[in-house]
Amino acid sequence: MRSPNFWSWFEGIAGPQLAHRTQGFRKVFDHLDRFDRPVGIVETGCVRQQDNWAGDGQSTILFDRYAELHPRSACSRSTAILRRQSFAAPWSAGMCVSTPATASPT
Repeated sequence: MRSPNFWSWFEGIAGPQLAHRTQGFRKVFDHLDRFDRPVGIVETGCVRQQDNWAGDGQSTILFDRYAELHPRSACSRSTAILRRQSFAAPWSAGMCVSTPATASPT
């Protein structure tokens, strides 16, 4: 299901700053919108530099905003930052985090 609020934010704010990454992220979110069920997003890696939209792409911010504004997201308004090996972290964190963003030691 498409979220007009997310797409308004993406097209007006994020997209223009993403430079060569705009089309790729647009395809990702178009694909997620096609699911007729809640989606969960597990990302390994995170924002390294504030406002580096054209470089790193700020995918953590994009995915968090998608979850927040998407009417069928499983976890909205929550992002957890875990410092662990990427192959183990998603399984130890569980499927949904219901607290604000936090950092956890290794």
